[in-house]
Amino acid sequence: MIGITIGDPCGIGPEVIIKSLNSLPRTLLKNLLLIGSKKVFELYSKLLRFDLKFCSYEIASDCVFVEDVGVEIENLNLCEEECARVALLSIDKSIQLLKEGKISGVVNGPVSKERISKILPGFRGHTDYYAKSFGTNNYNMAFYSSDLRIVLLTDHIPLKEVFNYLSYDNLKRTILNANDWIKKLDNIAFPKLGICGINPHSGEGGNIGNEEEIIRKVLEDINLNVIGPISPDTAFLEYKKRNLDCLIALYHDQGLIGFKLLHFRDGVNTTIGLPFVRCSPDHGTAFDIAGKGLADNKSMLEAIKYALRVESEVK
Repeated sequence: MIGITIGDPCGIGPEVIIKSLNSLPRTLLKNLLLIGSKKVFELYSKLLRFDLKFCSYEIASDCVFVEDVGVEIENLNLCEEECARVALLSIDKSIQLLKEGKISGVVNGPVSKERISKILPGFRGHTDYYAKSFGTNNYNMAFYSSDLRIVLLTDHIPLKEVFNYLSYDNLKRTILNANDWIKKLDNIAFPKLGICGINPHSGEGGNIGNEEEIIRKVLEDINLNVIGPISPDTAFLEYKKRNLDCLIALYHDQGLIGFKLLHFRDGVNTTIGLPFVRCSPDHGTAFDIAGKGLADNKSMLEAIKYALRVESEVK
């Protein structure tokens, strides 16, 4: 069973979740468990004029299963702190259910890291939070679409700190994680990976920096099919030209500008290296359109399908 956390109830999370459930075959709903506020889900189903019924997942019935986090809500006029509290409680409940074996993976609705950090200082996002909760240090943020897969060496850190993470061990770990991900995901024995350089034109032989030398050293030492370091400004062109299975980017925007340009509507954010599938839509809370029925649910729908696919393959 896959758990789906509500995200920030003041954002578009509940809306894209309900829209996605309504578009899925009813036979798949028994494999999903909503985690958050039953009342909010009911309000959105009514707002969107969908005929969805909600009940506890312990009840055998023709309905959508919900694990309620116990916050009394009567309408959608919630304050920021209350929304952040529901979002965090939902994440924490999913962690409890994962540890208890009641769910085998999780899809996260979008949250505001800024709002949650006001009640939980230092909160940096789902990726770090789940990894720390399960004592996992060997993980990477990754992005999935039907024709493009990106793995990040670093994720939500200041750009000036990226060079501090450009070490032999971190590079090797990330390459191995990317290789294992694609092998399992696409059943490819020897995936073809690409890795970006960090300087313009990958340093131009040392004329614009020599940080690429450590990348070359790692590639010499591992027996994998990895092309690089690729000049970052042509990395996405090389992906298509060379028919790569995955591209490793060294920092957040290096990989995400191209990915979101191509797949903002249907891209999936996932964490590789965890002992379970964890993913989310590749967009934020969009507070400005929340509650208006305008949110595009394509990315959430793809995230749910991705989680169900990975879970079934693990079984």
